[in-house]
Amino acid sequence: MGFRVVVVVFSNAAVARSFTTYLGTAIGVSAESKWRITITSFPKGFNQIDFVAVLVVIILTVIICYSTRESSVLNMILTALHVIFIMFVIIMGFWRGDSKNFTEPSDPTRPSGFFPFGASGMFNGAALVYLSYIGYDAVSTLAEEVKNPVTDIPIGVTGCVILVTVLYCLMATSMSMLLPYDLVCI
Repeated sequence: MGFRVVVVVFSNAAVARSFTTYLGTAIGVSAESKWRITITSFPKGFNQIDFVAVLVVIILTVIICYSTRESSVLNMILTALHVIFIMFVIIMGFWRGDSKNFTEPSDPTRPSGFFPFGASGMFNGAALVYLSYIGYDAVSTLAEEVKNPVTDIPIGVTGCVILVTVLYCLMATSMSMLLPYDLVCI
């Protein structure tokens, strides 16, 4: 249980920090120069304080602590928006994408082909994807709330894993069709 708390804390911090970068990109502001404060006495890579990320975490924590009902509604709304956005990217990728982006980078000096970085590139990508599977096992904590936990919990956990896998594979495929791999920022 302790490790799960650590994983959730670090993954939420990573998501909040990336939210700042995405928000800055969406509105045309450099997040690193405008919204982050650099502390020179800390080691490089660990020396930036991101106040927007801290503010997002505090606001969401207050909403979650306020009421179970409000946090449940917020969770459903944010999940629905997330799935709608993912579906939009998937649809646009397959509709407007180009399959040559699978094998041809935008920079000719970069490796080309379908598997340009071999097994090490695949394992680096798998490590990034691991973050999207954190929390699927939370379904098992609801065993007391379910009428038939012996069958419903395994169905819920398996369904979550399959749904996330399908959505992320479709998302990765559509993103690869929209942009050459060397332009996708991960």
